[in-house]
Amino acid sequence: MSNSDGSVQHNHRRVKFNAEERKAKVARLYLGRNTIASMARMLEVTTQTIQRDLKDCREQWQGDQLENTAEQITRELEELQKMESDCDAQFLATKDPVWIEKRMRIKERRAKLMGLDKPAQIQQVGEVNLNIIMPPEDPLA
Repeated sequence: MSNSDGSVQHNHRRVKFNAEERKAKVARLYLGRNTIASMARMLEVTTQTIQRDLKDCREQWQGDQLENTAEQITRELEELQKMESDCDAQFLATKDPVWIEKRMRIKERRAKLMGLDKPAQIQQVGEVNLNIIMPPEDPLA
């Protein structure tokens, strides 16, 4: 909702900008080990505002961490794929079984990254909960 001159909208944007600016200051003060009460005094806001800002900061940091972790896993999986292809090429060229062993270690690493090596859990069979732990297969055995 704005006046014909847009003054309310302009004020809303300024308040939003101040809130974002304040959250950035709260984050810096928090990382500097300031208390909630001292941050509230410094920024001339209530402790509830600081707590709400900290909650928003933590959510942002957690989201950033998840994105960074996902990107890192993706890069690692891409590198493992290239390494596996290289092992295939080396095996075809040399017929040396050491390349098969290396490829299996790469596959194990990929499975760990993707969580495929965790036990499978079956919710309920009758009245018994079962956890099935699948041992890794040893292709050389």
